[in-house]
This record gives sequence, structure tokens and C-alpha cells, in this order.
Amino acid sequence: MSWMGIMRSYITRFGPALLLLLMSVAPAQASVTDAQVNNLVEALRDVAKQSTSKPKTLHSDWRISERNIGPWSKQCLQSELSVQEFDRNPETVARIVTCKVKEVLTTEYAAADSDEALALRRFASWWRTGDPNTYSTPETAAYADRILKAYQRRNEGKPFATKPAGSNPGTVTSKPPVEVQPVETQPVEKPVEVPIEVKPVEKPVAVKPVESKPGTSKPGDVRPGSTKKQTGPIVSVNAGRITAYDRYMIVAKQAEEQKDYKKALLFFRRAIDERPDDPYATTAIQALESK
Repeated sequence: MSWMGIMRSYITRFGPALLLLLMSVAPAQASVTDAQVNNLVEALRDVAKQSTSKPKTLHSDWRISERNIGPWSKQCLQSELSVQEFDRNPETVARIVTCKVKEVLTTEYAAADSDEALALRRFASWWRTGDPNTYSTPETAAYADRILKAYQRRNEGKPFATKPAGSNPGTVTSKPPVEVQPVETQPVEKPVEVPIEVKPVEKPVAVKPVESKPGTSKPGDVRPGSTKKQTGPIVSVNAGRITAYDRYMIVAKQAEEQKDYKKALLFFRRAIDERPDDPYATTAIQALESK
């Protein structure tokens, strides 16, 4: 008997039994309800409305980044919308947001093994940074907490659902959609404590200090003891205190010097949230986005 004949005989004899066996051992696909999706959609809108800053690159009640409008509308509506069309159609915006929330929440619900609270934290991390695995980091933990609280208010305070005891945990792993970019939202409530890397000077150089009057430093001025022209903003640090804006700008400049442009862009945008229309951060964002 030929090889193909042998395969046909096995399929004929054992096909139904093999199908039942595979169905019994395959992990169940995690799913979310329409109520969960709707509650999360409204929770995202509630948290977005709490922000006082209004960057021009964010649109609608959900503060959707301009770079997401085209890909998301094309995926969910099969028609790519312009920014102007997006702004003129709030009902269409709600459909697009609901579409993306259902897609990503379903993925994260499976990755969290049907643990509703963990799935929401992973989703909040993706919505904030584009990476669902950073939900426990200082940059996203506070934001995830706000999303969970807003979600529970929408869910009438009901406890979060967890996976039933004794069920098969499965082996689903989470990956954010390839074409999706993170959505920029309001900054974390508390400033992030970011360690500042200080590079030691190999040999001390004796330089005569230049006299300067307080409050007269401008971009482009030469700082005392420096032979290099200042090209960025001079971050003022009060004695014993550093603001969230200062921290974000310092980390952004360090990331830019290390050519980590993605990190630099993220922290420049957080600086903008602290000081809307700040000329230094705005110029830096435009330069990085052009790259």
C-alpha cells in the first residue's frame, strides 16, 4: 500500500477519536463580554478627561494619538480616516475605540489566565506604553490603578473575576498587535524617581569661573566652567528639590544622547504634560518625530 493509502486508512479509522482527544487537551480560548469591553471603554474616557493638559497631537475624549488614527480606522472600518474626519465623527471614534479595546483586551485576558484585574492592568500598560508587560513598573502602575478604579465604578463596584479553581491554565502568551502604537495619555500621578547617571571626569581641569548674573541664563549661553556652547534647555534645580518636569527632561536628554530615541520621545512628551507648550520639549519632540 502506498504512503498516501496508509494515511487515508489511519484518518478513516481514528479521525473522530483523534479530534475528540485534541479538543479535550486544547486550552479553552479566553473571551471577554461586551459589558467588560464597554466598561473599559468608558473607564479609559473617564481617566483621559481627568488630564488638564491638551496636547495638539491627541484627539477625542480618549486622547488618541494622531499616528494611531489611520491604522486603527483602516483596521476597524476598512477605511482610513484623516485626522479631520476623525474629529468630526464622535460616534465613529467610539466604534474604533471599542474595536481596539475588544481586540487587545481579549489577548490580554488570555495572557492573564482569565484573571480580570491582571488583564486590565496589562491592557492599561499596553494603552500607555505599547507593551503589556510593563504593568508593574513605576511608569505605568499608577496609571493602571486609575484605570481599575474607573472600571470598577462603571461595573458598580463588583469584584474582579478570576479563573475558576481546577481549570486548565493553558499556555497562551501575549503579544501586542504589530501595527499598534501606544496611545499617549495623561502623566502618572506621582513623579517617577529616575536615577541620574553621572559620568565621572577622568582628570579635573582648572577653569576660571565666568561671572554671571542670576536669572540671565538663556539657551545658547555658555555656562560657568564650560567651553561648550549650551544647545538644550538649562534645567533649573532648586536646592533640595527637583520637579517632575526636570526629571523627565534629564532622562529624555540622556536617552537622546545614547540614541535611544523611543525612550527620549516618551519622556519629552511627559515633560510636555507637565508644562504644556514648553518650547524646548516641543522642539525636541518635533526633531525626534521627523527621524
